Amino acid sequence: MVVESQFNPLVDTPKLDYTKVMNGGAREEILQAMRDYSFFYIVNIPNFDPQAELDVMKNFFSQNQELKEKYASVKNNTNNSNVLRGYGFTKNDEGQPIEEVYNIGQYERRDIEIGDVSCRAEFVSREPNVWPAENDFPDSRNFQPVLSNVSNSE
Repeated sequence: MVVESQFNPLVDTPKLDYTKVMNGGAREEILQAMRDYSFFYIVNIPNFDPQAELDVMKNFFSQNQELKEKYASVKNNTNNSNVLRGYGFTKNDEGQPIEEVYNIGQYERRDIEIGDVSCRAEFVSREPNVWPAENDFPDSRNFQPVLSNVSNSE
């Protein structure tokens, strides 16, 4: 949520309408925003509920470390093969997580082979998302639908 105030450095950041972005009508606005700010907001996203997103993320990050690491990238759990997607964290000197992330990309499956792309990095970047199982923790069944902006009733 952007707080509109004279002290907010993001108050003038461009806000582009979702429908216009998705139908290709915001090309010049996107280019200008990237030139001026290197960033822009997309607003008026259908069915987007920022509070629901915050709630599912708080719920996930409140789980025990062992459960979270089931979804960790290979960097944090060598039993997994996901490189970019899923749970990640930075440890302090005592080995405790001090910074946590959950990386989600645009792909739910990888429909290409490594020979279909120009380089390995492009192949890796198309890695499918990693989602918690529906019964892993309280309310985990809502994790994917909320963060994918998909209703459980669909």
